[in-house]
Amino acid sequence: TCARYRRASKRATSFASSSVSSSERPCAGFTLIELVIVITIIAVMAGMVMLSMNLFSPTRVIKTEAERLNALVRLLQDESILAGHEYGLIVYQNGLRVLEWYEPTAEEQTKYQESINKGPNAAQPRQDGTLTQSGTASFGENDELPVLPGYWRPIQNRGFKTAHLYSDQIEVLAWVDGVELELALLEDDDELFVQLEELEADLDSEETVNAKLLKMQLEAAQVRPTLLFLSSGEAVVFRVRLTWRDNPDLRFEISSDIMGNITYLRAGDESLE
Repeated sequence: TCARYRRASKRATSFASSSVSSSERPCAGFTLIELVIVITIIAVMAGMVMLSMNLFSPTRVIKTEAERLNALVRLLQDESILAGHEYGLIVYQNGLRVLEWYEPTAEEQTKYQESINKGPNAAQPRQDGTLTQSGTASFGENDELPVLPGYWRPIQNRGFKTAHLYSDQIEVLAWVDGVELELALLEDDDELFVQLEELEADLDSEETVNAKLLKMQLEAAQVRPTLLFLSSGEAVVFRVRLTWRDNPDLRFEISSDIMGNITYLRAGDESLE
């Protein structure tokens, strides 16, 4: 009897110990910290998706371009007066290009004039200001030598791109003095400006300076800014309109009157026809 009691007691003790151990084990699942981390990651990813959708929406894209153009026009207008420098803006069907008026330095003028008046093979000036490739110089010490004229070139050292390309969905229209302009494509002028930059970079060569300067003069003569920003404060009357092709109601316009007052019209403004 005692033996049976001891065996039953031992089994009861063993069962109780096992029950206590089972109740002390933690249940499988997520901790509060793990749940917070998962929820945070989901929220961040959802926010990124919504942000990316908003950044590339038509309204956002065209509004950003219009605000960029508005800020650029105002900057060039202020800079031209404050710095006493001339700036130009070429408006394309699909983008913009910022220019500055460059006056050749005294050193460049000297090289140009020396190359004209050097020996029997010196180049001769034509009536249009360009030079022949060879000839006999006929300039004396008291004669006034031709002067290398200034020219338009891509703006330099201003901290922003000289050329900017628009989305294919943006239609650009421009008027100057009430006349609608026929706009070219930005890429049509790329080769011309690349040549100008290469020529400027090679002006230090004594052997080629005359030919390079002349070629630059001829190449730069093709450059015609759409909008001018003059140091005298003289204003050009213009309008530039950006429209989303698939939604004509989504449009913005930047304009300037004869006094140089710049107006920025947003989609929905009554004065924007």
